Amino acid sequence: MTPISQNFDHTNQWSIQQHLRFCGQIRKEELINAFGLRVRTLRQKKGLTMETLAASANIGNRQLSDVELGKTNATISTALAIP
Repeated sequence: MTPISQNFDHTNQWSIQQHLRFCGQIRKEELINAFGLRVRTLRQKKGLTMETLAASANIGNRQLSDVELGKTNATISTALAIP
């Protein structure tokens, strides 16, 4: 079996890389928004305020707000800290 790179047309490598980065960015934004929406939904379902959840996760209110609104990509440690 030949590696994929051997079957790759390197003359168009840059445009394909740009395309993959663009597609990755769309997927990244969708995942960030979906995660934030899920955090908000679960917080509201549990009847918690943003302040209460942020305090229990040991993160700032603004950071939690940015996560819920999809304005920031939560780190793994932040995601795991949110109960």
